[in-house]
Amino acid sequence: MQNRILTLLLILMGSTAFAQEVKLISEDDILSELESKNLKILMADKETAKAKADYFQSSAVFLPRISASYTATRTTNPLMAFGSKLNQEVLTQNDFNPALLNDPDGINNFATVISVEQPLINVDKFYERRAAKLKVTATELQGERFKDFMKLETRKAYMQLQMAYKQRDVIELALNTAQKHQTNAENFLEEGLIQKADILDVKIRVSELENQLVHAESQIENASDFLKFVIQSDEELTLKPIEDLKLNADLNELNSAKVKDEREDIQAMTHAVKAREKMLKASQMTYLPSLNAFGSYELYDDEFFQADANGYLIGAQLKWNIFEGAQRIGKIKAKKAELQMAEMELQNYKDESKLALQKAKREYKDALNEVKTTAISVEQAQESLRIKQDRFAEGLEKSTEVLDAEAKYSQQQLKHFNAIFKHNYTSYYLSFLTK
Repeated sequence: MQNRILTLLLILMGSTAFAQEVKLISEDDILSELESKNLKILMADKETAKAKADYFQSSAVFLPRISASYTATRTTNPLMAFGSKLNQEVLTQNDFNPALLNDPDGINNFATVISVEQPLINVDKFYERRAAKLKVTATELQGERFKDFMKLETRKAYMQLQMAYKQRDVIELALNTAQKHQTNAENFLEEGLIQKADILDVKIRVSELENQLVHAESQIENASDFLKFVIQSDEELTLKPIEDLKLNADLNELNSAKVKDEREDIQAMTHAVKAREKMLKASQMTYLPSLNAFGSYELYDDEFFQADANGYLIGAQLKWNIFEGAQRIGKIKAKKAELQMAEMELQNYKDESKLALQKAKREYKDALNEVKTTAISVEQAQESLRIKQDRFAEGLEKSTEVLDAEAKYSQQQLKHFNAIFKHNYTSYYLSFLTK
């Protein structure tokens, strides 16, 4: 009796611990919050933003570089002193005196220079810019695919929460049945119709179910916490699905579905291969000369923040790096190897996707068959339990037989719900693979 009271107290304490506020939530609610709150999705968006920023940097291939500087100097260096006076436009006949040329007085010079460098033709940089653009597209596609993956995982987590509640319901029903059976068994014991060992078996079964119920409550909390983690919710409450765990419609069209080259992740890898091609082309284009223009506007004076003299310089440079040792040749070979690796990775990924699809199709068929067989098993176990309970009430059946029948009925119910879970998840996964 004391053990029975202690067990009840533990259950009450456990129930109190789990007695948080319950919030009803639908699958659509979770999915709508996922995209705007999930940190992994937001991180994927930042990867896209980074790729766009890298592409924006490549605008330097046609945009000018402009700089401004202000320099103050004082010198007695003959050449620099003469040049400073020349720039300041203060040179006189006396400055050509050999004595002053060789040993000038200290000269102050304040120079303001505005420089402009304008790229004109840099073929290798053009290809690098195209590669950066392809990388942006690949990153965007990969981000969209990742969102689909997170939706799949969120649906799975939502179904796990549904499954946890179903498990608790089954255990509660089994516990209620076992408690009623215990009451009947105690009455039969008083009437001398059963032995004490029979009632002990019933009590053991009740204790087992009470412990399973506490564990089921923990599973609900764990599944709820994971869903809250997915949507970054810090609310101190327990989520409960609005929808019940039900069998999804049979998707016969998925049996003939194939992996499409248009799928976002495959398209992303295809664009990554194209980006490698452009980078290889960029390396090869370094053999060509580059043409760039430059110019500057200069202001000079011997006083601070004055500009009595000015001048400008404009020009263009055609530069051709004819030979750079083995560096350029080695770089081209490396880019070729990277391209070949990317092409092989793409083909391998396609093959793995096809393999995963075939496996998922078989798992879907197995799950559908399991749903049907477990549904029949549930009906049979329920009928078997009813018969044994009736026979026990008439004194024709042992309590252990009733307990075994009740346990089998609970097991078959859980197997059936688990089969529904696998069927539904596999159907979502098939849709994910064939999108």
